[in-house]
Amino acid sequence: MKLLLVEALTAGLIDAPPSILVEGFSMLRRFSVDVSKLSWVDLYTVVNRKLVADLPDFILPCRKIYLKDSCIEDILYWIGKLDFDKVYVIAPETNGFLSSILHRIEGEYGSSIIANGCIDTLDRIIDKLDLYYELSRMGVKTPRSIDLDEATLEDLDKLSYPLIVKPRLEAGCSGLRIIRDRSEAEKLLRHRDRLWIVQEYVKGLASSLSFISNGCSLKLLSINRQFVNLSYTGSSYFGGYVPLILPCIHMDELIDKLEILLHGLKGYVGVDTVIADGEVYVIEVNPRLTVSYIGLSRSYRRNPAEVVLEAAVYGKLREIDIFNEFRGFSVFLKVRKAALDVGLHMDDRLIASIEGYSLISGSGYSLRDAWVDLLDIRGKLD
Repeated sequence: MKLLLVEALTAGLIDAPPSILVEGFSMLRRFSVDVSKLSWVDLYTVVNRKLVADLPDFILPCRKIYLKDSCIEDILYWIGKLDFDKVYVIAPETNGFLSSILHRIEGEYGSSIIANGCIDTLDRIIDKLDLYYELSRMGVKTPRSIDLDEATLEDLDKLSYPLIVKPRLEAGCSGLRIIRDRSEAEKLLRHRDRLWIVQEYVKGLASSLSFISNGCSLKLLSINRQFVNLSYTGSSYFGGYVPLILPCIHMDELIDKLEILLHGLKGYVGVDTVIADGEVYVIEVNPRLTVSYIGLSRSYRRNPAEVVLEAAVYGKLREIDIFNEFRGFSVFLKVRKAALDVGLHMDDRLIASIEGYSLISGSGYSLRDAWVDLLDIRGKLD
C-alpha cells in the first residue's frame, strides 16, 4: 500500500512557533519509525524544506517529498502524480483546519483515499460548545459549560470559581486560561472578542485516552497521563507518560457512548480527560494522532502504527487488553533545551529538536526507570 502521511506543521501548512512545531515533527517521526517496520506499507511524507533541512533516513525513515512553497495545492499535485492509495493527515482542528484539508483532498480524489474517515463526524465535534451539548445529551460526564457570548456575570457565578475559558475552535491548550474570581470574570465579559466557551474547573488528574477506530467500533489502546500547566495568563501542555494504570476505573459504558459519538472516524483518536473522584470527565476530542502516541510507541508490545493502519485502511480491529499490552512505561517531555551535539540525534530518546526546543522520551520496566532514563538524556542536552 502506498501511503502519504501529511503532518501539517512539518509540511509548512501552518505557521507555528518552535514549541508547537517540535510536537508535530515528533509525532511524524515516531509514527514514521513504526510504519517503516511494516513490509506492506510504502510510506511517503511531505516536508517543508525551509523548516526542516534534508533529513537522513535514521531520523525520518520514509520517502520524503520536499516542498519549497508549502500549500495544499502542492500536496494535491503530489497525491495525483504519485498515485497514492491512501492519505493520512495529522493536523490541528483549529478553526476547522483539519477538516478543510480533508475536504480539499476529498474534492480532488474522492473520500475513499482518506484514511481519517468521515469528515462529517469531524465537523460535528470540533466546536467545543457543540461537543459539550452532544456529550451532555448522551449522559457522558463533562464539565458544565456555557457560551461566553450569551453568558452573564450571574451565569459565571453559578459555575463557581475558578473557571476555565478557552476558544471554541482551537486545538489543545491554545488560548486556554483560568479565571480565578469574579473580578476577572467581569473583565472577561468586557472583552468578548471571539468565540469562547467557559467551563467549570474539575480538579483532578489530567489524562487522555488513545483509541483506534475502524469507523464503526472503538478499541481503547491506552490511558495516558498528561502534564499541563494551567495559568490565568495562558496554559501549556508539556508531556506525559504511558500507560496510566487505573485498575479501579471502569471504562466500558464510556467507550460505548464514545463509539456512537465518534462513529465514522478511522485510525487513531485521542480524548482528553480529567479523572476526579473515581469518575472520568471528557474534556475534548482530538480526531487525529496526538503526542501521547510517542509514549505509546516506546512502551507498547505491538507495533501501534500497524494497529492504527489496520483499523483505518482495512477496518480490522484487534482484541486489546490494555493491562497486558505494555512492556513497560514511557515518559515524554517537551523541554526548552537544544541538542547541539549531532551525535545525540542517533539516540532514539531524542525524538526531535527544533530551534531551542526538544522533545525527549525515557522508557523502562517501571515508571521510576522511565524517569531515570529520561533524566539521563535531558542531562545531555545543551
